Amino acid sequence: MTSSPTRPRRVRRTPEQARTAILDAAEALLRDRSFSALRIEEIMQVAGMTRPAFYHYYPDLAALAGGL
Repeated sequence: MTSSPTRPRRVRRTPEQARTAILDAAEALLRDRSFSALRIEEIMQVAGMTRPAFYHYYPDLAALAGGL
């Protein structure tokens, strides 16, 4: 019998919690790099969320900058 690989459990967040997680991740990355070096993939990886989730809350990085 083979075991199936387990995926990390999806964390349910309120919209406010999700936005906060995204902003916190971006702020953490900005400690080591400039805004122009930020990538959505990296932000969302640090936030523990998917790239499509970013676009649910922000249309682009410029919109995210308004919350920083």
